[in-house]
Amino acid sequence: MKKSTLAIIVAVIAIVAVAGVVVANNMSNEKNKSSSEASSANTNSSEADEMANMDTSQTPTPNAGSSDTAQASAVTIQEFSFNPAKITVKKGTKVTWTNKDSTKHDVTPDTEGAFTKSELLGQNESYSVTFDTVGSFSYHCSPHPYMKGIVEVTE
Repeated sequence: MKKSTLAIIVAVIAIVAVAGVVVANNMSNEKNKSSSEASSANTNSSEADEMANMDTSQTPTPNAGSSDTAQASAVTIQEFSFNPAKITVKKGTKVTWTNKDSTKHDVTPDTEGAFTKSELLGQNESYSVTFDTVGSFSYHCSPHPYMKGIVEVTE
């Protein structure tokens, strides 16, 4: 067998092996993504319907360093979901999101100008907004748009 033919055969075998590794990695990544999406899909359908149909015409006036008398409420970002996915707070309440995942996440309002988008939050980093206007404010994680939440602000 000629050296050039042997070289071609070896090259083809190497390409096939690399392609197999790439396919296996992609399948593993899709499996992990599906698993993450499934865990974040635990929001019941009425909450999902409410998120899709809510009125976001009202906007809060965020006050990042609000007074010490404001109420506080917490949302944990963990396992690629906001927990709780829907939170109801009184007007003037400071909502704080804390990322417990090793993956970076952010808090992005679905309606531009509803409140200020956070930076990407690393593990154990937090972001807060004080909601001074009554209304429903939906949000998501921009790198992982299937992660969704709602802040419902009441009088």
